[in-house]
Amino acid sequence: MQAGKFAASALAAICLTACADPKAASKANFKKALDAYFDQTRAPACIDLRSLDAPFPATLPDQRNELGDSLNNAVQILAMASVGLLTGSPTTIAPRGFTLDKPTPVAATRYDLSELGKKYYQDRVIGGGLGKMTLHQLCFGTPKVVAIDSYTEPADSMGYRISKVSYRYTIQGAAQWTQDASIQKAFPAIAKQLAGEHTETDIFVLTSEGWQHQRLSAR
Repeated sequence: MQAGKFAASALAAICLTACADPKAASKANFKKALDAYFDQTRAPACIDLRSLDAPFPATLPDQRNELGDSLNNAVQILAMASVGLLTGSPTTIAPRGFTLDKPTPVAATRYDLSELGKKYYQDRVIGGGLGKMTLHQLCFGTPKVVAIDSYTEPADSMGYRISKVSYRYTIQGAAQWTQDASIQKAFPAIAKQLAGEHTETDIFVLTSEGWQHQRLSAR
């Protein structure tokens, strides 16, 4: 009986030490690191708007035959405008195609972020050095960790101590406009992210302060 109590006490002491060490590989530490990543980036509850000329304004001709290759962009911009994320104002632009005559401007609409749109828009810098870029994102909810399912034994790779962590998450607090049919059709990624739990595997890097998601450690 005494031996059993001693073993239990020793195990508890080992667990307490490991849990208190931010550099230990543990589900608690990886959850903390993943929470920090979600808090800072809101990924994956964001979509990149660079293809829509973000940061705005974006201008679209009013006639569909003038859209050319930007038809898909037009569908997304019009969907955002229909739910109040963008505001439109009339303007004119040069017509498509080449002509020897002086081109006659065609009617168009200039779209800017509305006050509602600004609430959900963010610029996020990723990468570093030559790989550094800015993402122009529309964020629609808050990612929450459901559970850390597993992780690999930490190992050295290219000068870093890393672990591959598998986890589940959901998107909570989705904005009201995400339920609009035009938004879900124009941005299928939004509907996909809102459909229950998701499973991902990401790389976490051991830093001087503890574990960190690789996309944060690359900053």
